[in-house]
This record gives sequence, C-alpha cells and structure tokens, in this order.
Amino acid sequence: MGMTQVKQVAEFIDKCPDVYFGERLKERFVLEYNKLLDEENLEGDDLFNSLLDFASQGTTEFTQRAAGLAVLVYLFERCEVFEK
Repeated sequence: MGMTQVKQVAEFIDKCPDVYFGERLKERFVLEYNKLLDEENLEGDDLFNSLLDFASQGTTEFTQRAAGLAVLVYLFERCEVFEK
C-alpha cells in the first residue's frame, strides 16, 4: 500500500519551497530509528510498526496512518532511514 504513494511523496518533497525539508525529515526519522533500535531494542516488525506510529503521530485514523506509511516507505525505499 505504501509503495503506491512513494512517487507522490517524492514529488511533494522535491517541490517543497523549503529546500531543506527532505533532509530534516530524513534526519528526524533516523533519530527515531536509532532510538527505537538502541534504547528500546526493537527489531523487525516491532521496529517498523513503531516507526509507523511515529510517522502517523500515534493516531489510529486510517488516512493519517496511510500518509505516515507512504512517508515511511518512501524513506525505506531510498534507504534513507533503515540500515543499508
């Protein structure tokens, strides 16, 4: 589901008037990823689901979780957050 929106996320970031938005977004996810990995010892699905909660700001609303998933998958696909 998230892969279907990766292009839309990329276009948004590329066209964002704030040229540093994409970099700050990546940095914030990297910080969260490292915290979940190192401090909370999460891995696999638990790590991914916690990142999805972070991306969705903890909501259970479908549209916001779908948007969070799209951003997370975009970063995953570009190997911006997860270990390479």
